[in-house]
Amino acid sequence: MWQDYVFAIGNCVLVLAMIRTICNPDKPPLGTSLTTAVTILVFAFTFWTLSMYMSVVSSLALGCAWSVIAFQKWNI
Repeated sequence: MWQDYVFAIGNCVLVLAMIRTICNPDKPPLGTSLTTAVTILVFAFTFWTLSMYMSVVSSLALGCAWSVIAFQKWNI
């Protein structure tokens, strides 16, 4: 299904954009990072129930990127 490709490509672009935030010492607030990470991981589960497996993988990557940022902010 073509929607799987659209979501997967969009998530991959966002993961690449997150690299600068992960490497930058200035982080978004912890609440924002955690909320975003959890929401995206819920999206990954939803994609899995729809058999959109490329979107699952890319959403997991994006959720992990946001989780890394949350962890970095928590450790500051």
